[in-house]
Amino acid sequence: TNEQFKQFVDSGGYENRDYWKGSEFLKEGRELSWEEAISEFVDKTGYPGPATWEEGTYPEGHVRYPVSGVSWFEAVAYARFAGKSLPTLYHWEHSACRGESAVIVSYSNFAMSGTAPVGSHPGMGHTGVHDMAGNVKEWCFNATDDSGSQRYILGGGWGEQTYMFTSRDFRSPWNRAAVNGFRCVLYPDSEEPVTN
Repeated sequence: TNEQFKQFVDSGGYENRDYWKGSEFLKEGRELSWEEAISEFVDKTGYPGPATWEEGTYPEGHVRYPVSGVSWFEAVAYARFAGKSLPTLYHWEHSACRGESAVIVSYSNFAMSGTAPVGSHPGMGHTGVHDMAGNVKEWCFNATDDSGSQRYILGGGWGEQTYMFTSRDFRSPWNRAAVNGFRCVLYPDSEEPVTN
C-alpha cells in the first residue's frame, strides 16, 4: 500500500544503497551509477518516491491504495527493505489462478477511474489472493531474457482490457507508469530466486 511504501521512503530507502545492491542499472546500453539511477526515481515535485506522488507523499485519502508509479528497481528495493522478494513469473501465475479468469475479472478493478483501496474488490481465485487481476499491474522478478532489459509485469491494471489478466506483459525496468505496482512474497530459503 501507499502507507507501507511511505515507511520505506521515510526510513531513507532511496538513500540506503543496501536495498539497491545487485541491481545493474543498464539504460539504453549504458550502465548508470547508483547516483544517476536514484536521480530518476522521483515524484512529480522532484522528491524521492513514486511517479504518482507529490512532495514525497501519496495523495490525500489514499493510505490503503496500492502504491503505483514505481519502476522494477524501486519494487525490488522495497521488497529487500521489507525482508521479502518480488514473486517470480511462475509463482505469480500460480497464485493468480488465471484459469479462473472468467469469474475473477468481473469482480476486479479494471475501471477507467484509477486504483481502488487494496482488497476492496472481491475478485480472487481458489488461493484467496485479492487484486491480482486489475487495480495495478505487478512487477515480477524475472527478466524476459539474459539482458534484463525487459521485466515481466502481470495482472493487468485499471483502465486496461480484462484480457491483460491472463497475458504476459513486460516493460523496461525503468518504466514508472501510473498503473505499475507490485506485491511482495516471502519464500522458504530453498526457493529464493537468485538469477535475473
